[in-house]
Amino acid sequence: MWIEEQKNGKVKYCDRVKDISGKLRKITVTMDKKSKKNEDIAREILRTKAQDLRYVVDNNITFFEGLDIVFEKHYKNARTNTRHNNKSIINLIKKKGYDIKLNLINARYLKDIIEKSTTSDKYYNEVLRRVKVYVRLLYKFDYLKDVNFLDKMDLKKVEAKKDNRYLEQDEIDILLDQLDHNIRYRNLVEFLINTGLRISECLALTFDDVEGDILTVDKSLNRNREIDLTKTGSSNRRISLNKRCLEIIESQRTISNNFSITLSDFYNKNNIIFFNTVGTYWIKENIGTYLREHTTVYFTLHMLRHTHASLCIDKGIDVELIAKRLGHKNSRVTREIYIHKTNLQQELEFESFRNIQF
Repeated sequence: MWIEEQKNGKVKYCDRVKDISGKLRKITVTMDKKSKKNEDIAREILRTKAQDLRYVVDNNITFFEGLDIVFEKHYKNARTNTRHNNKSIINLIKKKGYDIKLNLINARYLKDIIEKSTTSDKYYNEVLRRVKVYVRLLYKFDYLKDVNFLDKMDLKKVEAKKDNRYLEQDEIDILLDQLDHNIRYRNLVEFLINTGLRISECLALTFDDVEGDILTVDKSLNRNREIDLTKTGSSNRRISLNKRCLEIIESQRTISNNFSITLSDFYNKNNIIFFNTVGTYWIKENIGTYLREHTTVYFTLHMLRHTHASLCIDKGIDVELIAKRLGHKNSRVTREIYIHKTNLQQELEFESFRNIQF
């Protein structure tokens, strides 16, 4: 507590306290004069005000203010990418939507602002899922008394696209052949196919993460090219490396040593396995751009992860073991790939017999 003397002779007793939303607030009480008795009274009044700010919810806030509270209380210490993604959606809603008192929000209002903030049914569904999380968190934080209206908000039907979640072997062969002219890009793509790593995990790898034929995956590279935690707790794992992966690592080590000699700006101080031409972390978006410009096979970097799962299924490896290798919390995604491949194989079998006549 401190004292601010006023021009009219009165004194203001002041303090700072964090409110229930985590924001730092200044609280004050003004007395006629400075005295030990008034100081004791002010201290008690400030203590009561502080308790109200810490524990009493302000029911007069708006929906946009509620979104800010959710971000501060729930996402402030999250992974960089998680913070960025949620902050982007909150900012989009604020920019495109309109604000009302939090206790007046309902399904019609939320549907309207999501419609105004999105341009496709697929993105509408993504924003809707996040908004439902935000509203349920506001309920958890005691800012809302009821959120049953969320049950009235359904996802839109999105027409399923042709399944292209993984590459077939002939597509892999074409892709690698087209990347022969740039060994660093070929090494990266082939390593992703052989390990099933997320691109953010792969770009964060150092030579120190390799011990014999075992790779430790315990970090990722965020959008700011900073080392961050892996996506989930189950993403921290140790996986075995096949012969081709070990060859790629040695190839990258040789390239790093050669670059150190031939390129004056190159310095791989962090011992990175997959580095750019100055020895620092690659920018993921630049990789995607390069691959689109120099290959004819349609794919995304994440599809290479699914491709690894598909190849493992073809080798008869148990779905649960594949999921564990990928760092999945459960085997749902791997099972979906397995079911798709099984259905595709069955259709090929049907087709084989349709045109046979005896």
